Amino acid sequence: MSAGQAGAVAAGPQTTAARPATRPSRGVAPTMDHRIEDLPLTKLRRLLERRAVPLLEIPEIPGNAPYYRTFWQPASQVAVSVVGTYGEYSTPDTLRVGDVHALHARMTVDEVERRRSVSERQAGSVRTP
Repeated sequence: MSAGQAGAVAAGPQTTAARPATRPSRGVAPTMDHRIEDLPLTKLRRLLERRAVPLLEIPEIPGNAPYYRTFWQPASQVAVSVVGTYGEYSTPDTLRVGDVHALHARMTVDEVERRRSVSERQAGSVRTP
């Protein structure tokens, strides 16, 4: 191996202008660089209702309430976090109340039930079996 070849190997694979290194290939999930912007919950709900897909509100984690609200889609186990109220240090300045803040994949039934039980305990209305 020549010195030039060794330098090329050490530098790593080269990219071309047609396909930059940051572009995901097919079948690869997008990175966190893909943000949800300007998507109000009302619009998302309309789109899901047309497809008969339910979106259920579940209790928020105590540390995030009242700044965020969480909605859950049981079949796909995806949770949608929505800005509930504006907080100067708690919510992004670029989002309005009612805008989708984030999507959370794989929120299981157990997690939803855990949130509900924590919420009930805090409200003082624990159900007895």
